[in-house]
Amino acid sequence: MSDEEYELQVLLKLRKQERDEAEARYASALEAHQKIERKVQELELAHHRLARQRVEKCRAFDKRVASQPISMAEIHGFDRHVVGLRDAEEKAWQKVEQAKREQQRLRRQMETAHQQMLQALRQLKAVEKHYEKWQREQAVVQKRRQSAKMDDVAARLWRGQQG
Repeated sequence: MSDEEYELQVLLKLRKQERDEAEARYASALEAHQKIERKVQELELAHHRLARQRVEKCRAFDKRVASQPISMAEIHGFDRHVVGLRDAEEKAWQKVEQAKREQQRLRRQMETAHQQMLQALRQLKAVEKHYEKWQREQAVVQKRRQSAKMDDVAARLWRGQQG
């Protein structure tokens, strides 16, 4: 290579840094999105578990009512219990919905980070191609200089033999 320095070296370094930062942002966004997906699944499971428990308790109570006499106080008490179960189920569903909204927000954030990463990679690739072309040009220039020096040496030797 020649002694000449690549004029876009600072830009090349900057593009590499931008790529690294974009990759880190994407990795972070991807991790956050995966975490919220797991949370949504857990919350949905908890909601389904509560719904199943409520249904099972109602069936068990209905069986009890069918098999033996029960007081009105017990029936009202169970009704209040079912209302509490439904409230817990509704709160669990609200948590699911809130987590799904967060999941959508994080998905958009992840997609944006992915697009930014791809853009940073394209920009870096463009500078790298330019750098490779510059290196090839510098190699040709260096070969020409070496060839010219060899021609000078050969001419001096020939003149030395003639003189």
